[in-house]
Amino acid sequence: RDAAVLHFGTFLSGTANNVVTNEARLTGTLRTLSDDTQRAVLDKLHAIAKAIGETTGCHIQISLGDFTPTLNNNARLALEVLRVC
Repeated sequence: RDAAVLHFGTFLSGTANNVVTNEARLTGTLRTLSDDTQRAVLDKLHAIAKAIGETTGCHIQISLGDFTPTLNNNARLALEVLRVC
């Protein structure tokens, strides 16, 4: 099992503390160690959003920007760096 970090850095919704707004926006990042984990996390995120939308009657839209490709270190080179350092 790979690690993944899903981080929501902003949550923008309305301008008053006593009014329920019509729209909210979350932005964030997803970091994973493999493409398979990235797909699994995104699939789960879509499933959760769909379930919330169906339960609350809200329209939820997920927009994905460009992703930085997952980093796959060369194991031999990583060991050499550890040895030298």
